[in-house]
Amino acid sequence: MVDNPNGGATMPFVHQQASSGFSVWGLLALLVGIFLIVIVLLPAVSSKGFPAHRVVCTTQLKQISLAMLLWSEDHRTNFPMHVSFTNGGSKELTLRGLVTPTFWAISNQLQNPAAATCPGDKERLPRATSFNAMTDRKISYFLHLDATVEKQDSVLLGDRHVATNGVALPAGVVQIHDPQTVSWTTNIHNGQGNIALADGSVQQVTSKGFRDVLKTTIANTLVIP
Repeated sequence: MVDNPNGGATMPFVHQQASSGFSVWGLLALLVGIFLIVIVLLPAVSSKGFPAHRVVCTTQLKQISLAMLLWSEDHRTNFPMHVSFTNGGSKELTLRGLVTPTFWAISNQLQNPAAATCPGDKERLPRATSFNAMTDRKISYFLHLDATVEKQDSVLLGDRHVATNGVALPAGVVQIHDPQTVSWTTNIHNGQGNIALADGSVQQVTSKGFRDVLKTTIANTLVIP
């Protein structure tokens, strides 16, 4: 049993049986490769004026998005937010405004609980050392409830420092009615941010770039940790 991220009653930590076969090992090999690339390139990138924590952040978003895609292969191409908690997903709890249950669902695919926290997000440090110890206060990324595998250019998740009309979004479920009002705050990446799309790709975007991507989706329902 683990504590509810918002307090109150405890909820069971559902640790799914890991998928077998080439897909899992292929993903693990890819994640190791990404890690090694970051280790090699990080000093050079930092010396050219790009914050090192933003490079790590994009790598983590890549890991999470790939883990969610791999999970979806075993659940009829549905992301955890669209599958009942009783079937290993996180739907009911996500609709209550919790992000942590989605990370519980993909724990076997992701393996690394520290990936949920951007190193530039000082308010969420130190990172969780296990999925059992994870709460929404250790997570740096929002979930996009309207993302689907079929719509590959839809936003799947991204940095949590999102604002509308200049006001930071509160924790919980937030419906964005007008993407034109959306921007990044300066809390984490100095007025810019990172997003992962439903095809597993990751983009570093300005506020305008974020708005442009959101405009491609009919509905934009975010869950902010």
